[in-house]
Amino acid sequence: MKKKIILLLIIICMVIVTLVIFNKINVTNKKKENEENSDISNNVEIIENIQKDINSTANTDLFEVVTEYDGKNFIRIKPDIQFNTVLAGIIKKDTPNENEINELIKNAPTNTGIWINDNSREDFINLLESNNINSFEIDENGYLKEKNNKDNELSNKVKIINQMVNSDELYIIDMSGKCYIRDDVSGEILEYPFEEMDPYQLAEPYYNDNVIILNITSNKNNYLSNEEILEGILSFANND
Repeated sequence: MKKKIILLLIIICMVIVTLVIFNKINVTNKKKENEENSDISNNVEIIENIQKDINSTANTDLFEVVTEYDGKNFIRIKPDIQFNTVLAGIIKKDTPNENEINELIKNAPTNTGIWINDNSREDFINLLESNNINSFEIDENGYLKEKNNKDNELSNKVKIINQMVNSDELYIIDMSGKCYIRDDVSGEILEYPFEEMDPYQLAEPYYNDNVIILNITSNKNNYLSNEEILEGILSFANND
């Protein structure tokens, strides 16, 4: 009888401990959820206040708050939203409409390596050939591939290109000298002709996880040499 009472007390104690632990977990989770909701609410309030100061009426969901080293806040388009906008513009080769971005990016390349937009493929091969590189071709899907190369000694440039081709990264290359981005004030999708604004600007890059968009100058006025352009492209290789 005494053993049964002791066993019953042990079971009761275990149940009480379990309930206490469960309650603490619930309290912690609720506190964390409330803090997250508070952060979101505060961010939205900050965004709305900054928008009032700059006369922006764009959807607050487009923006994130960035705090400078001096503690001052400003807003910018969320990087993933900006990235998808730029990517949609590359696929369309024109300013994408708000309601077609998700459909356009479904046609984006998904494999790793170097992918060149179809309106830039001839220019890219010409760029390589002007740098005395003839060991690559672009396949039917737009990816750069190495031809049969029997040379034992490869140049440093070729080695870096091979590294990019065989890496876990995806490099999307467009050589039009412009891209399509969202304005940080209005949220409107606009053409950004970076080459016209600065003919010496080689590239306008955008990043998202393991994907790197490289909007490259068309160099239509020959401000840069082909060697400089190729070296600039290769500087984005992940050398880690």
